[in-house]
Amino acid sequence: ATPVARRAARKAGIDIETLRGSGRRGRVELVDVTRVGRGGALAASSWGPADGASVLLVHGFAGDRVTFEQVGKTLGRAGLAVRAIDLPAHGETLAEAHDFDGIVAALAAELDPARPVHLVGHSLGAAAAAAVASRKGGVSSLTLIAPAGLGLSIDAEFVEGMARAESVGSVGHLLRRLSDRAAGFSAEAIAEIHEQLARGRLRALAADICRGGRQTLNVRGELARLAGMMPVRIIVGQQDRIIDWRDALDVSSAIALHVFPRAGHMPQWDAPAEVAAIIQKEGVHV
Repeated sequence: ATPVARRAARKAGIDIETLRGSGRRGRVELVDVTRVGRGGALAASSWGPADGASVLLVHGFAGDRVTFEQVGKTLGRAGLAVRAIDLPAHGETLAEAHDFDGIVAALAAELDPARPVHLVGHSLGAAAAAAVASRKGGVSSLTLIAPAGLGLSIDAEFVEGMARAESVGSVGHLLRRLSDRAAGFSAEAIAEIHEQLARGRLRALAADICRGGRQTLNVRGELARLAGMMPVRIIVGQQDRIIDWRDALDVSSAIALHVFPRAGHMPQWDAPAEVAAIIQKEGVHV
């Protein structure tokens, strides 16, 4: 069995030895685990004390919860109860999502109005976070990092290329567009990312959120309403090559905007300490 298939099976409580593999020479692949997955629950990582103020971290398209690991650990050490999830069709989560509404529904199911969370989303996850916060209770504050849904501009080649994942080499080239830090991925890490993406789980979602080379998502209306209801802040990087960071310049004046001159599409990678400080000091009082 492949390493990613073993991890997914372990997370889902599935005995991988009982599965018939579809890979070369009968090797168990991630898709084999997904087919028999019990579905529903989102894979997650947690940091910090259980009784701290709750923070929920939501990754972007083609990412997973590992993209928030440094920020999550920092917030956990500060006494916050931090949880980072893998969205449907991503990472080790077995549940699928074929469109943006499916992502929003899955995220909404993670919220408990009885225990409000400080919701932090990146890119696609930021758009989903804004949509969920505007429709359902249980959100104390909203932090959006390089949010999708503020304008039409998007690197469609990146979205479509990650969804197709035609080769290890192409995935490696696309990852470099996210951040200078992405250049530090090992060959093994890139191969593993390619293995996950090559299953085609993101193809329908990619077609839903990006059409004709443009974004289909629009959360400006949600943000305008939320700005008067809770603390909302946006973090963008001026070196972003996936979306146009300037789309955030004309949001409501009630929304705090943090511009990172040297960050790309992944400020939580490029400046994790600074991003964690913004979440902690401006949205979460401990």
